[in-house]
Amino acid sequence: SADPGVIAPVLIRPYLPGLTEQSQSAVGTRLGVLELIVDTTGAVESVRLRSPENRYRERWWLFVAKNWQFRPAYKDAQPVRFLTLIRLTDARLTDPQ
Repeated sequence: SADPGVIAPVLIRPYLPGLTEQSQSAVGTRLGVLELIVDTTGAVESVRLRSPENRYRERWWLFVAKNWQFRPAYKDAQPVRFLTLIRLTDARLTDPQ
């Protein structure tokens, strides 16, 4: 992402669970970070959870993120692999299905 001329990938097919009513005020508390490598086709090549604790709830995101589809990153009009970070928040999200 720090290379000049790189256009970041764009998430086109996510699964993002909705917020419950009581969670609206809880948005913003940091839990962990998903570290994804998006390949040249836009598929998630690998995903890793960087978390301050081993929280069961956050580990679900590993399985969910593997099915995401991106429009790939580009450099010089060629698709390239891309490392991206997605921050998770304690929003009392409904569980992934």
